[in-house]
Amino acid sequence: METIEIIMLAALGAAIVIGIIIGAVFRSNREKNLMVRDLPEEWMRILQRNVALYRFIPEELKKELQGRINIFIDEKEFEGCGELAITDEIKVTIAANACILLLNKKMECYPTLNSVLVYPSAYIASGASRLGNQVIQGNENALDGESWEYGNVVLTWDAVKYESRKLGIGNNVVLHEFAHQLDQANGAADGIPILHSHEEYAHWNKIMEEEFNELCDETENGIEDVIGEYGASSLAEFFAVATEAFFSCPKLMQQKHPALYLELKDFYLLDPAAWNY
Repeated sequence: METIEIIMLAALGAAIVIGIIIGAVFRSNREKNLMVRDLPEEWMRILQRNVALYRFIPEELKKELQGRINIFIDEKEFEGCGELAITDEIKVTIAANACILLLNKKMECYPTLNSVLVYPSAYIASGASRLGNQVIQGNENALDGESWEYGNVVLTWDAVKYESRKLGIGNNVVLHEFAHQLDQANGAADGIPILHSHEEYAHWNKIMEEEFNELCDETENGIEDVIGEYGASSLAEFFAVATEAFFSCPKLMQQKHPALYLELKDFYLLDPAAWNY
């Protein structure tokens, strides 16, 4: 290779590296600004009205959540499906629930997610289904949500709004699908999100498999649990459904499944059973 070609390739490589560094600095500065920016008053009213969890999270976490909502809405596209018009109410309600899972953690805002697709109500998906809440209807699935490994989360607005406003029902489709996003961050929908050590993975697998097998036995024998029976579908669905129960019915979850509650508390770095609701 001629010397001039080597110099040109080196210059190109240096330019790419510099571009990546500049982009990272720009992104970091933008996110810092968004984290401290106050939400518009209308957005705050939406939070109070539509996101029951927001009313109970500790005061020191509310400002963090507001900043994360700013980042989520700034970075992610929202697309209305089935003739649904996307509004600030839809964006803020979804972003708030999704970002609750990120509180207290040094995590990017769902880096593989590009778009949130929102239907007005349950939609029919033919063929192979993806992860999400579903009711089998012949060869078709009526879905309230899906989480794709790369690119999109799909939600239905009527389910989002109803479940976000309620606590104690054990269901929250946004928490469910974004728990899948955390699970899929390492590329596999297997109920094992990114942890920090071999010991953490070993303990996680032990607790999750024990609790999953218990739920499978209960489901087979018609025994109801705070963890919905859909969690018996797979370990991936178990993690997502357990996450719903952890935030929606935390005291009952702690009472019925203390080891599982502690494992999720250590993962999420949050203790919703202490939030007094």
